[in-house]
Amino acid sequence: MLVGGWLLMSPPMVKDGKAPGALRPDPAAKIDEWTQASAHDTATDCERAKSEKAVDLISALRDHAGKKNPLDEPAVAAALQAVCVPAEYVYGTSPADGTDAAGAPAAI
Repeated sequence: MLVGGWLLMSPPMVKDGKAPGALRPDPAAKIDEWTQASAHDTATDCERAKSEKAVDLISALRDHAGKKNPLDEPAVAAALQAVCVPAEYVYGTSPADGTDAAGAPAAI
């Protein structure tokens, strides 16, 4: 856990027969259903990592998918919908600051 830092969180994937690959990200899911993709010291570092991940996925899929549009891929959609959030938002506050630390995700 990185208290005081920033987390790059990816939405969970849900089955959707109408979506490309029959999967789509669910950005409306509760934060405790999201996946922590990475941790960063600053919001700027987190946003940079988010952008780099999306660009890397698009590039890799373009190289391997041929004429298929990489933006239609569920993994790219999830990367584009990922968000950077303060670690405290997910894990609660730090016991070092004198408050009670939550073992579960913070209430949303």
